[in-house]
Amino acid sequence: MKTRIPALLALLALFLTSCAFIPRLGTSERSWRNHTISYELIYIQGNVKAYRSDGAYYYFNAGKLVMVNQTLVPAENVPAYTGKGAATKSGT
Repeated sequence: MKTRIPALLALLALFLTSCAFIPRLGTSERSWRNHTISYELIYIQGNVKAYRSDGAYYYFNAGKLVMVNQTLVPAENVPAYTGKGAATKSGT
């Protein structure tokens, strides 16, 4: 029985860490969707998509995560991805 407890704890730790996907700016939309259990598409406008998951809004521009927010933001206020881990406002 003693040898089973560490194995069970290791399995539990592996399960918990595999569920903890925290996306970074620049994460691809496909990767985010594959790692997110429950989400709802809120809008698509041009290259901008907004999703809602776990009480937060996730904004993608040209397939890259550019912003995570607690409130819904209009597509024209969603920044473009610069490719350097930071986002800039569209049109600037």
